[in-house]
Order: sequence, then C-alpha cells, then structure tokens
Amino acid sequence: MFSACTGKREFWTEQQEKAFLEACKKRYVDPVEKRSDKKLMLDLCDCKYQVTSRKYTPEEAQRLSRNQVMDLMEECNYNW
Repeated sequence: MFSACTGKREFWTEQQEKAFLEACKKRYVDPVEKRSDKKLMLDLCDCKYQVTSRKYTPEEAQRLSRNQVMDLMEECNYNW
C-alpha cells in the first residue's frame, strides 16, 4: 500500500532528486525578483518533483515532452 502513494519515487536517488530540484530552481526561482514569488516558485518545484517522481522514473522524466511537463504542473493546482 505504501508503494501506491510513492509510485516510482523508489527509483529516484537522493542525488537525482537534488539535481531535479536544482534544475527547476534555476529555471523558475532564480529569475524571480520578489521574495513572495520566489516562495511560490519553490513550492512549484517541490510539487513538480512530487508529481513527476510519483509517475516516472528519472530516465522517463528526462524524456517528457513540454506538454507532458505542463500537464504535470497543472496537477499542482497553480493558476497561471
């Protein structure tokens, strides 16, 4: 039952998780000026990792199309 909650997260190493979050931060957090917006973007990166790692292995995640990534981000309930 525990694996149903974590999905494919067991395939992610700590190093892969860190690399995923760092890449997300570089893309979405670093360019943002306002502190409140940075917090929102950090939350987005965390959610994006949670959703991605639940559904995909690291190798599968690297092959996702832009549309697939956008679909994953929609699961985070952010209204852009």
